[in-house]
Amino acid sequence: MSIVSLLNGQLDEEESKAFLKAIDLFNQKYFWECHEVLEEVWLTKIPPLKTFIQGIIQAAAAFYHVLNENPRGVLKLAGDSLAKLKPFLPNYEEMEIASFVERLQEFEKKAQDIISGNSTEFELSRIPLLKAPKGCFSGAAL
Repeated sequence: MSIVSLLNGQLDEEESKAFLKAIDLFNQKYFWECHEVLEEVWLTKIPPLKTFIQGIIQAAAAFYHVLNENPRGVLKLAGDSLAKLKPFLPNYEEMEIASFVERLQEFEKKAQDIISGNSTEFELSRIPLLKAPKGCFSGAAL
């Protein structure tokens, strides 16, 4: 698959490069930077792609709050993200998201447990990777 046809041609070449860069940033746990890169793409799109990208942006922000030990931020943004990503399960175009959504739900539950005093911390090793769309070969998880 050519980078130009990323997500069935819904992204042009520059947007595709930015999308893959955002996946790489997410997978390196640079969640705020991932959010910033994706926001530039998101602003110009229409649903359903706009909704999907917003779900990823909100997931990145939720994991940013995980790293900063802010369970209320995680709870809010994970919930917002899940509401946007669940309708696309198990895949959006060539991008598998089921395992990502499952892990995000785990962090949402863990945030609830921390807030209620039933748990004390997030398991950072459980932070998921974003998988690049099938056929894309970049530094992103395949």
